Amino acid sequence: KILLCCKTINYTAQPIVTEVDTLLTVQIPQEGFQKFTDLNLDIFKVYVTDLVIPDIVLDVALFQIALTDIRVKDLSMPRVKYQFTDGAANLQLEDASFVFGFQFSVLQTTYPYISDAGDGELIFSAEGGAEVSPFLHPECTHHVQILKESGQFKIKQFKIKMNGKLQFLYDQLLRILQSLLVEKINEELYALIIDQFITGLNWGLLRLSSGDKSNGTNYYSDNRFIDVQLKNGFLVAKMTGQVWQMDETTRTISQWMPTIQKDRIPILSNYNMQYFLQKDVYQTALNAFKEFVKKTDLKITVLNFVRTGLLIEVKKSEFMATLLMKPVQKFVNTYLGNNDTRFQLQFNQVVQCVGDCKQAEDLGLEIENCSDKTVISITTSNTMSEENCVQIYISADFFNFGCQIND
Repeated sequence: KILLCCKTINYTAQPIVTEVDTLLTVQIPQEGFQKFTDLNLDIFKVYVTDLVIPDIVLDVALFQIALTDIRVKDLSMPRVKYQFTDGAANLQLEDASFVFGFQFSVLQTTYPYISDAGDGELIFSAEGGAEVSPFLHPECTHHVQILKESGQFKIKQFKIKMNGKLQFLYDQLLRILQSLLVEKINEELYALIIDQFITGLNWGLLRLSSGDKSNGTNYYSDNRFIDVQLKNGFLVAKMTGQVWQMDETTRTISQWMPTIQKDRIPILSNYNMQYFLQKDVYQTALNAFKEFVKKTDLKITVLNFVRTGLLIEVKKSEFMATLLMKPVQKFVNTYLGNNDTRFQLQFNQVVQCVGDCKQAEDLGLEIENCSDKTVISITTSNTMSEENCVQIYISADFFNFGCQIND
């Protein structure tokens, strides 16, 4: 079942990626993660509304009462609050309100053995939570999952309705039945609700593709998770982002560029979403550009970041030049409820040139115009726009984008 829903690409040239392959890091502070989930809470509602509670059989006085086919009838999604700690996160559901519909049967256990059946509702509000931690799935490689470490749940308000022929009897039994049900729900139901919430989240994470498609081409950015951890108040996810052409018939990428992970100065800022790119990831995008436009006589070498952008060296028989390109971030709606974050290049100027410099300038503009065709990108970056992002020079090897989530 896991492998059927696991959305993978066959990376035959580099089937397993490790820490040294990291070129793209996403860093999300607690406040940013809170904002992101607040604005996407309806995504989780789909999974919780499918919750089915196992049958409940209770002995009340001289009667056995069985509640069956217990399903969510109405649901007010709770506010979910997060508290990050090193290695784990505390997840709290506040003001959760549920209405469960059910069928029931009542059987007296002694003479005269009267019986009845009907339908009813469980109506309650509750709060609870769990401690969770991220891990990489052992079968669906490089896909992140959430593990529940512990949990607790508390009923705040509770009411049960039963509709049947023996209504006079239920009015007498309900006080005892209600007490027993609250105890059972506090002990058992919280696990089902929290587990269903986490199961839904994990199912969605498994469905994330391990590669993100460029605009109108078969070039993909490697989105395999190398590592995901909670550290120093941040959720940190590492990947390569390398851009290569995919055989879409077999979903295979057979190219790879070996890289060396460079040391980066730790930066802990308040931006809701933070992206750190090592210069080599742009080299893979430019290699893919050269392949896409079929310029076999062109050589492009990424030099380094400067405060005003990225310097690249371009060589052809007609010219040799250094171009200044500006790293920019774009958000593209790929389908309803899902945006891609794309890291593109805009042409700024020719810095140095020998030979036909007009051709060098035209090449810079062509790189910009084709930047979305072989693009470094990440899936599922909802609720942001370019005007709420800034570009920050870190060093010759690293560039940072910081974004605020739209309120």
